[in-house]
Amino acid sequence: MLRVLPYGLAALALVLGCGDANVPEVGAGSQSVIYGRDDRVEVFEHPDARMREIAARSVVAIIPDLRLERSSLGEYSVPDAPLGEALGLCPDERFVDQPTAAECSGVLVDEDLVLTAGHCIRDEIGCQRSAIVFNYRMVGPQTAQPIEDDDVYWCAELALQQFVPGVVTPDFAFVKLDRPVIDAHQIEIRQASELLEQGEPLTVIASSDGTPLKIDDGGSAIDPRTGAVDFFLANIDAFAGSSGAPVLDADYRLTGIAVAGPSRHYVQDPSAGCRRVEQLGEEEAATFIQYAARPVELLCRQEWPSEALCGITSVDGDPEPPIGMPPPPQNAPEPDDEEPNLDPEPLASGSSCSALPVREPAVAGFVWFLMVVVLGARKVC
Repeated sequence: MLRVLPYGLAALALVLGCGDANVPEVGAGSQSVIYGRDDRVEVFEHPDARMREIAARSVVAIIPDLRLERSSLGEYSVPDAPLGEALGLCPDERFVDQPTAAECSGVLVDEDLVLTAGHCIRDEIGCQRSAIVFNYRMVGPQTAQPIEDDDVYWCAELALQQFVPGVVTPDFAFVKLDRPVIDAHQIEIRQASELLEQGEPLTVIASSDGTPLKIDDGGSAIDPRTGAVDFFLANIDAFAGSSGAPVLDADYRLTGIAVAGPSRHYVQDPSAGCRRVEQLGEEEAATFIQYAARPVELLCRQEWPSEALCGITSVDGDPEPPIGMPPPPQNAPEPDDEEPNLDPEPLASGSSCSALPVREPAVAGFVWFLMVVVLGARKVC
């Protein structure tokens, strides 16, 4: 599910960066919102062949094991109620007839490693109960891609996970799969040294509201927070099931993963007696995206044996600089001898910061904070 940050508290989290802002979470189905026009399209409908390939070969749906049924022929079905029935939507809303099995989304970053949001998979038990499913997508207006044994992977290990309730980041988890992905298509990760620019176009591929994957290429960065490089804000359309979804730049590089959004809701249509997705203006956008480079940096500092991500072929090797780490600045002071705190389990409630502190925002971020507080005064759900 996509975490919910009421506007006032979300802005407070930007400034404080620690657990002082008590950010609530809500269940699936209550945080769906469209900014401007609904830009989501089915994977098969998207005009960009490379984007379709990424969606098919690199993006996963995270589905609780109890929501999958396997036949004797090795094919899987998802018996969940369709979206319209599950959420009481009006019959002319989009995708109402599609299944809603996925809890979250994720992205393949190595041949046997998936990155998703930390609040999606919080511990080893949750990891073992989650199926990592490729090809959860439509291939025609009323036809879903069959899910077969080769599409379904399971958790072998929770390689690294960080999530602190009450703050925006850290919020990530690396899931080691039970086997390498067949014909794996590993996505390139945008380095932290290449700063995101305000207004830069972005694409998200997500299992919105648990339905088969959708591609939304109508987003852009609204506050890159380049002074911190922990998370940024974007105007991508936010839905339950979008957490962990890859957010790509114009060069198809993984820039971040969706982790939280504002507390907007489906709204009741009194005349029709059903619910509709709330549509807001682009200027009200506030979906929070965890930068991808920082989690990769932490994973590589633990000498995770990944040549593709970290330049490490074994734990005894001499690692090369990981793909997500920026080059050291010129004339930089020598680092402290103290080892960084890389404990992957800062999961208990409390107000202390984790191993990924949120730094002070830039002036632009503070201006955004003031604007959001004013907006939040209008409606905090």
